[in-house]
Amino acid sequence: MKVRLRKRLGWGLIALASLAVIWSSTQQLPFVIVKPGPAYNVLDVVDGKEVLSITPAIEDQSTGAIDLLTISEYGMPGETPYLWDLMLAFFSEDSAVYPLEMFYPVGVGPKQMMDEITKDFADSQENSIAAAGTVIDSKVFDSHKVTFGLEQVGGPSGGLAFTLGIIDKLSSGSLTGGKRIAVTGTIDDSGAVGAIGGIRQKVFSAVTAGDKFLLIPIDNCEDLSSSHLAKIRVVPVATLSDAMQVLKVISSDGERGRLPVCSAY
Repeated sequence: MKVRLRKRLGWGLIALASLAVIWSSTQQLPFVIVKPGPAYNVLDVVDGKEVLSITPAIEDQSTGAIDLLTISEYGMPGETPYLWDLMLAFFSEDSAVYPLEMFYPVGVGPKQMMDEITKDFADSQENSIAAAGTVIDSKVFDSHKVTFGLEQVGGPSGGLAFTLGIIDKLSSGSLTGGKRIAVTGTIDDSGAVGAIGGIRQKVFSAVTAGDKFLLIPIDNCEDLSSSHLAKIRVVPVATLSDAMQVLKVISSDGERGRLPVCSAY
């Protein structure tokens, strides 16, 4: 009798669990899931287009990679994640869950948000050209045009990577020395580097891309834990000049032990 009762109880629990799974797969909730996105080498070609094209063309001695990092977002008004997706993301090391209103304030729809991140992306490209102009010889800089070929990406966080890529392509030699280096951070026309969002997910993007170093805005250090810092060498920078000095050390296999690193919070 007890055995039969236990079997019934067991089957009952299985049925309840199955119903819970089915129910959770039909319930959409007002959240956004953020995951690591792809990394794009700004010195390379993506979908048949140079990420950074220089006109008139010059002999390109760029080697290695300056990887621009991205994140992927799942969730918008009218198309939010299911409960099951949220549960998986919550327990995933590389994902984060945020309330929908953090990305879409009241009255802001997907089109408005897309327009905003598209503008931010265009502004970051203009700033990257201006910032690169503070480093490149004016005769070289003024005699060439920079065209951007990266699509399906938005936001301002690629500014520093674009700037370093432009400098690399308009300078002799290679900024990276053949190394793979991930870079993230906004930039203004004077070369100041600003904080970005999704820094934890971008650590995973860099690791997946095979990068050994990650340059980030100094203000983002506090967003990383010891587990993130153990995955890749994270170097904070505050200006374009800082980033150039870091690349000089990395590319020449200099005293990397003297490079600044983020501390765990």
